[in-house]
Amino acid sequence: MVKKEQPVKKKTTLTSYNIDSGDCIRVGDSVIIRPCKKRAGSRKGRVEGFREDPRNGVQAMIKHYFDPEDAKHGRRSFHGKREVFLSDMTNEVHGDSIECRINLYYLDEYLQLQCADDELEHTDYFYRLYYDYEKRTFKTVSLMGEVTENGELRVYCKCFMPENPDEFWIPCNGCEDWFHPRCIGTTRKEAETPGYKGIQGMPEESCCWQVTDGCYEYIRDDSKPNGMYCEACAFHRNFHHKVWYRKNVKVIK
Repeated sequence: MVKKEQPVKKKTTLTSYNIDSGDCIRVGDSVIIRPCKKRAGSRKGRVEGFREDPRNGVQAMIKHYFDPEDAKHGRRSFHGKREVFLSDMTNEVHGDSIECRINLYYLDEYLQLQCADDELEHTDYFYRLYYDYEKRTFKTVSLMGEVTENGELRVYCKCFMPENPDEFWIPCNGCEDWFHPRCIGTTRKEAETPGYKGIQGMPEESCCWQVTDGCYEYIRDDSKPNGMYCEACAFHRNFHHKVWYRKNVKVIK
């Protein structure tokens, strides 16, 4: 007697999945994924979808976030402890390998949380760059998640480095730029001393910049050695005080 083949059950698409901890993970959530090897570190990513496979259980499609260590150039001094890169790398993992949900913020949102009295959670992370896994190149990302090929990455201080939210910065009251204590010959301890007034500047009309049509420009002062001078931080520059890199690769090479 010939046995009839059992019809193969169709794969079912799901919008959510309950992980071992009991939390309900939904499509669009950012999550931490358990490592598949004992010595490997955990991974992070965004859930793009779930599907129920009759043979292998529930599978989750993950668009991965890269830690700075795992991308080209590695971790640099301006990378925050909780910084990740968005990416185009996707693959499937078993639903049970999802460990927990995390909160992912754009850098500006993350800075606002830091300024608030509320403490950041250990599950709070931030992003500002997109990593093209195939090309090994970087792109900037906007608050709305828009990826820009030739975007602008804000840089500060005399060292022209992007902001690391974990570092201590001192504002210049004249040009309104921000500086590392070490770059202006001081220390955090000195800056936090009661009575410390910061980098004191001249009145706004005498400072090194003014806003014209949304662009930062120097106020020319021919009495200074190079004609361009910041009375506040005593720093000479021959270009815009607020520097924007058109190609952020220049910053991270």
